[in-house]
Amino acid sequence: MHLKAKEVSLLLSGGIDSTACLYYYVNHGFATRAVHINYGQLAATQELRAVKQITDHFDIALNVITLKGLKGEKKDYIIGRNAFLLMTALMECPESNMIAIGIHGGTSYSDCTVNFIEQIQRLFDLYTKGSVQVAAPFLAWTKKEIYDYCKTNRLPLEITYSCEYGKVQPCGLCLSCRDLEALQC
Repeated sequence: MHLKAKEVSLLLSGGIDSTACLYYYVNHGFATRAVHINYGQLAATQELRAVKQITDHFDIALNVITLKGLKGEKKDYIIGRNAFLLMTALMECPESNMIAIGIHGGTSYSDCTVNFIEQIQRLFDLYTKGSVQVAAPFLAWTKKEIYDYCKTNRLPLEITYSCEYGKVQPCGLCLSCRDLEALQC
């Protein structure tokens, strides 16, 4: 990945992937701002609690965006979610020259692929005349590689939150919690 920006607005959900992504940019000397989007997801309260703890831990600015009227309380795969999050961040952070997301490979999700990032970048280029880069530094990594990165760098995983259903994690029901259980074995 070619890093040309020195500041980044980073989508922070409060989970392991976005926390690792935040650390990645902070560790590489980027001026980093967190963007958290509450779209009515089942885990909104727990995610925001984790996001606040994470941004306090890393001492970075946080922009919380709350959207109303969406059908966010869906379980499992939400069609268009990552595109929606990235485009919302673009709308809310027009001064940023990079918007990052902590997606990773090894999933069946179409919005966690190189093709997805390339397509979103084309949209960003259309709207910004090429001035805003979409970044996904862990796109070629697996969940296990991200988890190992967090452990190696002693990231505060105990303050992250990853349950998609807003339950005590690991709930054992959602994909995020099943991934977390598999990592901790």
